[in-house]
Amino acid sequence: MKIELTNEETLVLFHWLNNNAHRDEVFQDKSEQIVMWDIECQLEKILSEPHSDQYIQVLKSAQDDIKRRYSEITEG
Repeated sequence: MKIELTNEETLVLFHWLNNNAHRDEVFQDKSEQIVMWDIECQLEKILSEPHSDQYIQVLKSAQDDIKRRYSEITEG
């Protein structure tokens, strides 16, 4: 299976996984958590931004860009 995401979407997804994939209450079944851990690890290998001193700024920019694009789609 192939899922296509923009760099911004990938970064936001990684951030969400990093914040939530270790919280048992987020998942209904342990298998869901295991799959999310796997995705998180794969993303961490391909993303350079989380290892940068500018990570928070780059993440904020990605979040803002996604929200802006979404509002253009839903309000446009």
